[in-house]
Amino acid sequence: MKATWTILCLALLALGNGRTQEITIPDPPAELAKFTRLLGNWEGKGVTKMALDGPEIPWTATSRYTTELNGFFIGEDTVVNIGPDLPRMVFRTLYGYDPGTKRYRSVGLGNMGGVWESEVHWADDDTMMNANTGVEDGQVVVDRWVTKLKQDEISFVGMRGAGAGPFYEQVKGDMRRVAGDIAETELSDVKALAPAAAEMRKLLRMKGRYRLSGSYRMGPDVAPIAILGEERIIELFEGSVMGVHIKGDPAEGLGGPAYEAYAGFSWDAANACYKTISANNRGEIGSGEARWVGEDLVVTGFRMQMGQPVQSRTVVKVDAEGRLRHGEAHVLMGVSEPLRSFEAIYTPQTD
Repeated sequence: MKATWTILCLALLALGNGRTQEITIPDPPAELAKFTRLLGNWEGKGVTKMALDGPEIPWTATSRYTTELNGFFIGEDTVVNIGPDLPRMVFRTLYGYDPGTKRYRSVGLGNMGGVWESEVHWADDDTMMNANTGVEDGQVVVDRWVTKLKQDEISFVGMRGAGAGPFYEQVKGDMRRVAGDIAETELSDVKALAPAAAEMRKLLRMKGRYRLSGSYRMGPDVAPIAILGEERIIELFEGSVMGVHIKGDPAEGLGGPAYEAYAGFSWDAANACYKTISANNRGEIGSGEARWVGEDLVVTGFRMQMGQPVQSRTVVKVDAEGRLRHGEAHVLMGVSEPLRSFEAIYTPQTD
């Protein structure tokens, strides 16, 4: 995302009442067309192996692909069923194109316990690939997915290498387009597949709905703009993930629809911090890290913006009960002096 990564999506690009200048909202990038052939509803089946020498376990799945955040992203909602006695696996992913890095990227969350970001590569117009490295049960794991697209069929293979062992086919399957509707999965009702990290409890004290008011400054030569909006913070997957939805008030002097963004937070044990992901209806997508410093949450991130490197730091203050109270962000843009880009006060609301 071309803005500070925070649990609040604190880089609210001129949410409301900005009268100091006219701001032009970009159109969705033409590069996103590579994903549009996925739009629609799909059903499929395949097999998975939990370990190199494990048995093949059959699975069935449904997926729905929709246009999200004013056309800047393609959203994937996938539910995988592995037998009647095992809980379903649920994944929510957003695919987009980051003009700052000129790369395809995706962010997502799921009930296997976390959030993720991945760079998407296209080997050709019909072949999509992505790879991720992480740590599970003390071992380094490397996953590589290759997805083949046809008119009404998707086939994929997920390879995994654990520790120093060889790679093996962890998942393979096929999906076919179907005519009927597939309902969106209500994430707040989905059970977790693994216990939530204890570190999430402190973060989830922020749950609730808030009104925010403050100011945002897009650059050192730009006057601050007043912002107004609403923030909803919810618990997902039995506390494994914290979800955020932010909606700005309609804005004078700002073209296009009101600002909207989604974010997710989970505990990253390997790096001893919270991993954050976010995307908004300006086409911005990214990830960051968050850590407690005393009773303040400090969020850091790096991005490219208009050809310049930008380093950000946000400090989020909470009250004695852990509810949001105040947020303030500073950025270093290129060779400019440090800039306070954001400040807001949060007021809890009752539903």
